[in-house]
Amino acid sequence: MLFKSRYLHLDLKTQTHSIGETSPELMNLDLTPENIAKKLVEEKRENISEGDVLLINMPYDQENYSQGWLVTHMKDLKTIRLYHYPERFANALHRSTFDYIIISGSSDEPVYVYLSDMLVLFENPEEIQGLAPAQAANKLVENHPWVEPEVMIAGSDSTLNFISDRYSLPGLGAALAAKKMLALVVDGSDPES
Repeated sequence: MLFKSRYLHLDLKTQTHSIGETSPELMNLDLTPENIAKKLVEEKRENISEGDVLLINMPYDQENYSQGWLVTHMKDLKTIRLYHYPERFANALHRSTFDYIIISGSSDEPVYVYLSDMLVLFENPEEIQGLAPAQAANKLVENHPWVEPEVMIAGSDSTLNFISDRYSLPGLGAALAAKKMLALVVDGSDPES
């Protein structure tokens, strides 16, 4: 799985998005997630600021596999935190045609984001508010029956939950919950199937 040469910037405050071209310097299989984050911060690319969340999907071979890394506290390199997230979610994000996703700002009202290919939608999460992560994930799957969604949910206990893998990152959900972003739903369908 090769780099896609595109990145996505989500602005939760304005509920808008932009798509840009990945720098050729970052399209290097030898770079680590830390080095990618460092380059983006040091060179002030894509207007990354403190409190932004960065999802990095790094191919590690020529097959259909990707490693997913989530980076928080982007402005001060001394406080960058790096978390590995599940392969299935990373692969779904990679199939959505983006090498990395920057999540900026805070929404005025709770929101979730749906991502499929080049389609980006900011959705009303009314139906999932107050639900436990597994219940919320089931509801989101019901709402998108035409795809095979991979779901990441910011739990009320500050845990970031990746439902399809039954995988969680304790404490990290607060980074997205503070932005009032309750979930990221990615079309996990295999485009070749």
